[in-house]
Amino acid sequence: MPMPKLHYFNPGSEEAVWSGNIHLTPSANVQRMFTDLSCIPLWYASQDDLVWTEDPKAVSYSEEMHMIFPNLPQIFSTETMKKPEEYPQLEAAPWGLSPHSLYQFKLLRKKTNLPLSITTWKERYRTLTGRRMAKCVFNRLKELLPGVNMPKAPEFVCFFADVERLAHNSRYPLILKKPFSSSGRGLHWLRGPKLNDKDIKWINGALNKQGEVSVERAQNKLIDFAMEFESDGNGKVAYRGLSVFGTQDNGAYIGNVIGSEAFRQSLLLQYVSKEVLEMYKNALETALSEYYGSHYAGPLGVDMLIYAGPNNQPMVHPCVEINMRRTMGMLALNLSERYVSEDSTGNFRLEFNANEGAINQLHQEMETNYPIVMRNGRITSGYVALSPVAEETNFWAYMIISEQH
Repeated sequence: MPMPKLHYFNPGSEEAVWSGNIHLTPSANVQRMFTDLSCIPLWYASQDDLVWTEDPKAVSYSEEMHMIFPNLPQIFSTETMKKPEEYPQLEAAPWGLSPHSLYQFKLLRKKTNLPLSITTWKERYRTLTGRRMAKCVFNRLKELLPGVNMPKAPEFVCFFADVERLAHNSRYPLILKKPFSSSGRGLHWLRGPKLNDKDIKWINGALNKQGEVSVERAQNKLIDFAMEFESDGNGKVAYRGLSVFGTQDNGAYIGNVIGSEAFRQSLLLQYVSKEVLEMYKNALETALSEYYGSHYAGPLGVDMLIYAGPNNQPMVHPCVEINMRRTMGMLALNLSERYVSEDSTGNFRLEFNANEGAINQLHQEMETNYPIVMRNGRITSGYVALSPVAEETNFWAYMIISEQH
């Protein structure tokens, strides 16, 4: 029997890895996201696991959800915990590994005497988290798939003049990326060869903060998707499923498609064949096993995209970035597998609204307009909020499901 886990939602883990500071104070937005969405692990944790949140709304929310989905795990908080000896040995399981998240678990263990096993931070994790590792895996894919046409790998530069030169010499728009960032954060588009004041400010800020940026051609995107994997820590990385997701124009994440693997795959087969997807899946399993398999145990998400190549021929970018953590795509995969009827499809959405009360009003309207319909313990249609919603909520995670006829 695997050791039950204590899950903890810590968004922004890449920036925490870059910082290395165990006493890091996350940005106000990340703190708000952590507070509003701390119950998210309920939807991917196993039934015997626990989800750590200090949100006072979590207990009543969890009780309400258990009436609909009885196999959800239980909430853990320091306010309502039992005696420490009443808990089994637990394994600390943050959303993303970082010195800061592991330190939070150590503080919890010290405060509560909870029987908690906490992994040791390794400097190698920092290397595996940054965007340079995605470039290494991408180049390895080119070796594994000789003759397969792929885009040019990103360049990493440390000086403003190098960014200026690359922009001047490019006939296409470019994307700049901070080396430790994810989910559409830390990106900047250069639309033309001449840099404006906004470009200059972003470039200098990124270089001053993280020391380098990656530069790559912006592709004519047709669809975003990802392949989700699990690393066993003993040398093997195994495929878990497809993730089809959406982004805003600036690259920021919006949400994921929910449905069976066959349904998610059908969205990609409009552009490429099953054989092409299988080829990349197998090559990624090999490359990820080589780089991550023996050094990290846990989920891995590889963001990819299909874009219009020469003569508008659909082509695959097989490794846009690698997320060495749990992802919203993996969450959507878990929702599809565990809680949604096989005959239903829908969307997982993540939204932000700074106006107090706005999300709560929308939440109440959705509950009224899209009541939950269940069949055989799974949702066939309706709306489900994936974390508590109140007047002060700014970040909103939910799924909206409909039955296919």
